[in-house]
Amino acid sequence: MELYCGRFPNGGRPFKCHTAGGWENKFALMAKKSYFCEMTVSSRFWTQSHLDMKKILLAAAAALLSANAFAQVSIGAGYVNTALRVRNGDDSPTVTSMQGAYVGVGYGIDLGEGFTLEPGVYYSFGYNGESVSLKDEALYAKGKLWEHYLTVPVYFRYGIEVSPNVLFLIYGGPSYCLGLSSKSEFESSVPLLVTTIGTDDSIDNYGDGSVYSRHDMKLGGGIGVEVAKRVRATVGVDAGVLNRYTGDSDYKTHTNFVHFGVAYLFQ
Repeated sequence: MELYCGRFPNGGRPFKCHTAGGWENKFALMAKKSYFCEMTVSSRFWTQSHLDMKKILLAAAAALLSANAFAQVSIGAGYVNTALRVRNGDDSPTVTSMQGAYVGVGYGIDLGEGFTLEPGVYYSFGYNGESVSLKDEALYAKGKLWEHYLTVPVYFRYGIEVSPNVLFLIYGGPSYCLGLSSKSEFESSVPLLVTTIGTDDSIDNYGDGSVYSRHDMKLGGGIGVEVAKRVRATVGVDAGVLNRYTGDSDYKTHTNFVHFGVAYLFQ
């Protein structure tokens, strides 16, 4: 027996319910009121939607697995020179050079045709034995400076095969750099505007009243060599593009990195 149970709730075409035997007696009234058929069709649509969602998730998982098949994790470390450039108006800049090291991880995604996208996360520190405090605007006091950074680069890299197991690399891209800590330590009395810093005193350059921003964006690039898809040596420069001075005077403060190091590549 076929019962026409009306239209879909949204005004679509009429549909049929097939009943027989006990089904006819048990659900005849419900069919006439369209309840049973509407519930059946709704269930059918939910099942179809569920299957479609599964297909989408499976396709996304397959794409992710495909990307992972061409991805490579690396762990690298090396030397970094941090150059802090402070300029007052049109005066020549004062450059404080800090020696240090970096360590971190990268995740290379093969884009094909020799191109690779590699985001990463790197920690670095720098130290200078005779540098300046950045807390007060007009201060150039001698002392010691320690700085620690967390850098997140997103590099685009291109590799040129120069032999079966050797690639020559060119890379570049932006980086976000977060200052984790910056402290100046003084070993003798130094006048700070209307106060005096005593022996072994220190200043947190990111502390209250600081005019030195933690945040920086950099643009950089470099070259390198990759051997047997296992070891990579690189040298590069990342130049700070943001003025990290946040006070009202005509100061400009930029931080640049020069670095070289070695990374081990996991297959």
